[in-house]
Amino acid sequence: METPQPVPAVLTKNNIYAVLSPINGGLAFLSNCLSLVLVIIPGLPFLCATVSGLLSLGALATGVVGLIQVKRNGEKGKGLAVTGILLGLLGLIASCLIPLLGTALWAALGWQGSNSLLVPVEQIVCCPAC
Repeated sequence: METPQPVPAVLTKNNIYAVLSPINGGLAFLSNCLSLVLVIIPGLPFLCATVSGLLSLGALATGVVGLIQVKRNGEKGKGLAVTGILLGLLGLIASCLIPLLGTALWAALGWQGSNSLLVPVEQIVCCPAC
């Protein structure tokens, strides 16, 4: 009986979790960029940071699972899994800091939100007779 030949490296497949991990991390990065652009609009950085945080958790989870499976099964995708883990960690940090940055900016400039625009507190009129 012959011993089976090892599968050539070209034919081994990438681990699906390792492939999904940097995709989630990239989406979290885009959400963080959107949060930074929208930091002047009240509430939107918090929404975008929440979405980014969830995507970052997804990138972190799929990266860890992919890395474990790559080591266990000998599949390709270790670099993708590590990239996803790093993007997930950076996304989590950014999704925590961006709303704080927005809040600090609003407080420092003394802005309050009206319906869709930011208006300095001094320009807000409490009643038409004022």
